[in-house]
Amino acid sequence: MRHFILAGAFMLACLGTASAEDCKPLQMLGSADVAVQDGEVFANVVINGKPAKMLVSTAGGTTGFTPQGVTALGLDTIADSRVILINSKSESSESYVVIDDLSVGGAHIAHSQYMVLPTSGAGNADTDVVGVIGPDLLSHFDVELDFGAGKMNLFSQDHCPGKVIYWKHVAVSVVPLSKFQPTSNNSRTGYQGYMKRFEQMWVPVTLDGKDLPAQISTSGVSNMESNTALGAFNVDASSPGSVPSSNPLATPGIFQHKFSALVFDGVTVTNPNFLVYPFHPAKFTRQFKRTDTRLARLDDGDPASIVVGMDVLTRLHLFASFGEHRLFITEASGPPKPASAGGTQ
Repeated sequence: MRHFILAGAFMLACLGTASAEDCKPLQMLGSADVAVQDGEVFANVVINGKPAKMLVSTAGGTTGFTPQGVTALGLDTIADSRVILINSKSESSESYVVIDDLSVGGAHIAHSQYMVLPTSGAGNADTDVVGVIGPDLLSHFDVELDFGAGKMNLFSQDHCPGKVIYWKHVAVSVVPLSKFQPTSNNSRTGYQGYMKRFEQMWVPVTLDGKDLPAQISTSGVSNMESNTALGAFNVDASSPGSVPSSNPLATPGIFQHKFSALVFDGVTVTNPNFLVYPFHPAKFTRQFKRTDTRLARLDDGDPASIVVGMDVLTRLHLFASFGEHRLFITEASGPPKPASAGGTQ
């Protein structure tokens, strides 16, 4: 029996070695130029042979095109989609388009369907922006975001596990990556699993000693709601480190607060600033009655969370390994774009 066990152990060791040798090196499929403007990331793409610019939104949920972009690209709109998009202004869309070829830095996505976004769906007034690239498209690849070099690189997911950091770095963090927000109400998560195209990027972080889920957003600044600021950090507009928003068009009640440290496992961002938005649960009163269904509701009691935006992300170099469900993070490999004061260690 002892000889049999030793032989089995030897066989498993050989299989493990063969597996490690058989895995493939990192293979880049495309490299797109990106630019950061007003806290948003824009990528140069080619759609059916026509150069275009799209917003890259890791918090956007779904890839889509604006009505103006559809017209500019000469696309045919198809009505009666099975999906209805509704934005924060209650504008909706039930139309979609078919793209023969979408090239992101040379990585081609052929014969795909995309929603036509509601009128204000692109989130930017730039009329040259034809649409939004969301995680539903990006998650078909592994994605490197190098804001210092102005590059978004797309890789095959078929590579050796964990062998993705190829640039020089001082510190590295590897954190779990989820496409959906963690929820404290497990009886209502069925809808998220059904709506597979509405994806985001969520990772665990520690902000001033508090462990929280964080959404990675390339289409805005770092922020949280006032109930999270008060409940998790005892922070309000009158707290030391809080200042009123400098944006004259900002919603009343918004303020900015400087925290001490945002930690992604082995990488720390010092002195991050977060916008704090007022939380108004009263406007969702009609959803407070339990329906005993698995449909998502706005009052489902999701745990406190934050959004990590471009003021932080430009100080980092990211590799989203969607195939491994992990986010690799190092300090920025080049001069970061202008951002708020602070640094990484």
